[in-house]
Amino acid sequence: MRTANAPRPFDHGGDYTGEYLDFSANIAPFGLPEGVRYALLDLAQGDGAERYPDPDCRALRACIAAKETLDPGMVLCGNGASELLYRTVRFLQPKTALVVEPTFSEYEKALRETGCEVRKVFAEPAYNEEGALCGQSFAVPDLSGALTPDLDLLVLCSPNNPTGRSLSPEEMTVLLKVCRANGTLVLWDACFADFMDLEEDPDRQARYDQFLPFAVANFENLLVLKSLTKTYAIPGLRLGYLLCSDTERVRALASFGPPWSVSAPAQAAGVAALQDNNYLESVRQYVSQEKLRLWLALLDLPCWCRRGDGNFLLLCSERTDLAERLKAHGILVRDCANFDGLDTHWVRFAVKTREENDELLAALRAEL
Repeated sequence: MRTANAPRPFDHGGDYTGEYLDFSANIAPFGLPEGVRYALLDLAQGDGAERYPDPDCRALRACIAAKETLDPGMVLCGNGASELLYRTVRFLQPKTALVVEPTFSEYEKALRETGCEVRKVFAEPAYNEEGALCGQSFAVPDLSGALTPDLDLLVLCSPNNPTGRSLSPEEMTVLLKVCRANGTLVLWDACFADFMDLEEDPDRQARYDQFLPFAVANFENLLVLKSLTKTYAIPGLRLGYLLCSDTERVRALASFGPPWSVSAPAQAAGVAALQDNNYLESVRQYVSQEKLRLWLALLDLPCWCRRGDGNFLLLCSERTDLAERLKAHGILVRDCANFDGLDTHWVRFAVKTREENDELLAALRAEL
C-alpha cells in the first residue's frame, strides 16, 4: 500500500512527490522510451550539459517538422505546452477570446492575466429518458452564434480535457474558415491528438495525423499546441511545441520568450523520442484497448464513465468525495471540481499499466 501523506498536488494534476499511484496526470504508461534514456545518458556522460543548449532548437525542430510534414520555420519549441500557451497569449494580447467549457483551466487563467475578456460556451451533460447521463454528454455545441467579428481569439482543446470530445476534421475546417473570414485567430490545443480512440474506427488516428498539418499549412490564422511530455512520458523534462504557417508570427513568438527555454536534455530527449516510431504506435494501440477494458469494467459500478479520445476517462458518481477517498488507497485521481461546468461529483483518471489500472478498479469497487 502506498502512503497517502503527500502534499496537495497542483490543481491540474500531477504528484511531484512520487508518493501516490498517480492517475491525475495523463502520461504515456510505458515510461521513458529506451532511446530517450540512452540519449540522456550520453548527454550526461559527455559534455552536453556543460554547454548552452541550442537556443533555436534546430535539430529538434527539424525532427518535429519531419513528423508533422511541415517546414521547420513553422515550428517553435518551448518548456512544455503550458509555457507556450502563456507566451502566446502574452504575445497576442487578445481583447476578446472564446473558450468552450469544461476544459483546461489554464486557458482562462492565461487570458485573464492579460486583461482579456473571456467569453464561454458550455458543452453540457446529456440525459436519457430515465434521467441517467448518456453518451451524447458534452458534445461540442454549435459555435456559429459566438464567432462574431469582434472576437480576437478562439481557444479549442481537441481532444478536450477532461471530456475526451474531439472535433472532426470537417467541423474544425468549418470553424477555421469562419474565423479566418472574421479575422479571428484560433489556438488549438492538440496535446492529446496522439491518443484517438481506435476501437470503433482504426483509421481515426491516421486521419487526424493527416488533417493537423493540412490545417496548419492552409490556415495562417491557426496556432497549434502539442506536447511531447505526455506522449513520451517525459513530464519532468518539460517539452512542447507550437505549429503555425505564419512564419513571421513564429519568429516573433520565438524572440518574445526567454532565451534557452528548452534545456539540452529536453532537446536530446525530444530528438530521440521522435525517432522511435514503434514506441508511439505501441502506446496508441495499448491506450485505446486498455481504455475500453476499464470502461467495460466500470459499467458494473454505480457511476457514469465517458470513454472518449485522449489517454484518460471521465467518471461521475453520487459521491462528492471520491478523490479524497481514493487517496486513502494511495491513489491520486484528478478532482474535476475546478473545471467550469463540472463539480465534486466528477473525477478524471489516466490510463496506466494493466496492473496499476487493476489497483484503481479495486479501489473504485471498494468505494462505489
